[in-house]
Amino acid sequence: MVNKNTENLKELRDIIGFEQFKVVTKLMPGKLLHISDWGGFISKEERDAAIRKDLYHNMGIPEIANKYGLGIHAIYKITEHKK
Repeated sequence: MVNKNTENLKELRDIIGFEQFKVVTKLMPGKLLHISDWGGFISKEERDAAIRKDLYHNMGIPEIANKYGLGIHAIYKITEHKK
């Protein structure tokens, strides 16, 4: 029986290719990694800062929500305290 981590590593290897996978495993041996769906951002804070920047540059709330795959209510919550 294959554990979930092994399955995830196989999936990552299939996505990035064997050579890049070897590079990652050489540079990050033994590291625990959680990959979240923040649209390419490394943290929620980084994504939220980009959202606030888009709002500052007069992008509309519905357009921002669509760009980041979030609901309009979520965009309001992210931007209400730090405009």
